[in-house]
Amino acid sequence: QEVYGLLTTLRWQFVYFGAIILVVAIVSAWIFEEVGLGPIRVLLRATRQLAAGDLSSPVRIAGRDETAELFREFDSMRLRMADWSGALSAAVERQTHRLSTLYAIDRVASKTLALEEVLTVSLERVLDLMKMDAGAILLMDRGAWQATVHQALDPELAQTLTELDPTQHAIGTAAMEKKVVVAALADLS
Repeated sequence: QEVYGLLTTLRWQFVYFGAIILVVAIVSAWIFEEVGLGPIRVLLRATRQLAAGDLSSPVRIAGRDETAELFREFDSMRLRMADWSGALSAAVERQTHRLSTLYAIDRVASKTLALEEVLTVSLERVLDLMKMDAGAILLMDRGAWQATVHQALDPELAQTLTELDPTQHAIGTAAMEKKVVVAALADLS
């Protein structure tokens, strides 16, 4: 009886001890998952968002350990990629606008050989591209300027431009060297 009672007590102690070990193991696994794997899941989710093109969602984690450092570096990379993406988009937009300008000039030039019409469209598109309100295309003919086309210039100013001495201005030197010149009115005086 005494041995049987001792075995029964021992068996229940093993059951209680096993249950306690099982509870401790489950709690430890849950804590490890939350502390150890939780941040990895957050980083995995952020990586998927980044791969999908979402460069606006920040990734934050508190702490000073290696995991927190990894998160800070990841967020720094995300910010650099967002900057590059913005710069690339702006460059593509500028280049597309430039190409559309050249295409418009090409379309006119392929339809007509009328120099004035080609130069007028060219001037309009270049002024739009450069975000300028007024301008002129001056051609050099036998050492004198000819205001071939102009847009939004006072006719007196257009006439004054044709009377400039080409040898007295950098604009004239550039024209003699067959270079395109963009100049402000203040540069001509």
